[in-house]
Amino acid sequence: FDAGLYAFRLKFTDSDVPIFQRAGGRDVSVQSAPAYAQGLIVAADMNGVTYAIRQTGVVAWSTSLFVAVQAPVTIAESRGRVVVPGMDGKMRILSLYSGSPLTEAIAAGYLPSAASTDGTLAFVPSPSEGVLYAFDVTTGALAWAVSDSGPFTRATPTVSGGRVFWNTGSAVKALNAT
Repeated sequence: FDAGLYAFRLKFTDSDVPIFQRAGGRDVSVQSAPAYAQGLIVAADMNGVTYAIRQTGVVAWSTSLFVAVQAPVTIAESRGRVVVPGMDGKMRILSLYSGSPLTEAIAAGYLPSAASTDGTLAFVPSPSEGVLYAFDVTTGALAWAVSDSGPFTRATPTVSGGRVFWNTGSAVKALNAT
């Protein structure tokens, strides 16, 4: 295990090798799943560097956020945004096209889980605080927050049909997304 980011063909043969390989390198650890949109594979490492890599393996951009990131990034493709939850309780919103930081949203507690998005809002749980936050992906403004008294999980919420499904650890709650 070298904590690198790799891409393979979907159909493997005995002679297949990676299409590309981006080694993690010294003091770098990619521990979460990448996201894909518009020809870019986007992932963040534990040192807070977020990478966008083209399907050919060429780095399109990289941005250092100076904070540990354990959760997968989420892409709000219709808005051209990358949502990166940090372990410091801030959710950074970057440009999908350049990696430039656009805004950030502040939550209480750390954010070890991936956000979900309906294209307009990003939904991210803070299990240390027992809160599900909804932030605007364009402005970073808090749209709403819901708390629960259950034993909280790190599960990523699911968004479907205008609802957000949140596993609190003791129940799955269906909330209106707006």
